[in-house]
Amino acid sequence: MMTMRTIRSLSLLSLMTFAGASTASAAQVQRYIMTKPKPPSCDEALRNPPQAYAAFSVGEPEAYLWFYVTDLKAGDVIASEYYKPTGGLPVAPSGPFDPLERAGNWCFTDSMLRINGGVPAAYPGEWTVKATVNGAPLFTLKFTIGNATVPLPYSPKFHLAV
Repeated sequence: MMTMRTIRSLSLLSLMTFAGASTASAAQVQRYIMTKPKPPSCDEALRNPPQAYAAFSVGEPEAYLWFYVTDLKAGDVIASEYYKPTGGLPVAPSGPFDPLERAGNWCFTDSMLRINGGVPAAYPGEWTVKATVNGAPLFTLKFTIGNATVPLPYSPKFHLAV
């Protein structure tokens, strides 16, 4: 069982939207990528999006999950789970962010996924990260840890949820 963690680098956009009380989230993921190095602030990352990567070398020190979600409600809980190519239980940095204090549009930068010297270097292959909002699926992203680092071409709507 995972324990609650502190917010892992959460930024509220300067232009917030407020919605009426509701138990269901109408959250819409706009962008989600694996990247390196750690992305800048939300405002900066939205103006100049971080480079997306499809693959990371086992020699890379780290990778980060970055994503932008709109229409979140106060109290929503976002969580991520990382799975090795062999499956099994989630590995670090899996877990929930703190509940949101306010409704609005939010950027999330997950805790560092330590590759070189960490679990990922010992398990090359296709990794999966799944994100949820209040336990409901938000997106699934696959990336490779292996022999090469592979940047993806820029797309303003890269990895849209379907």
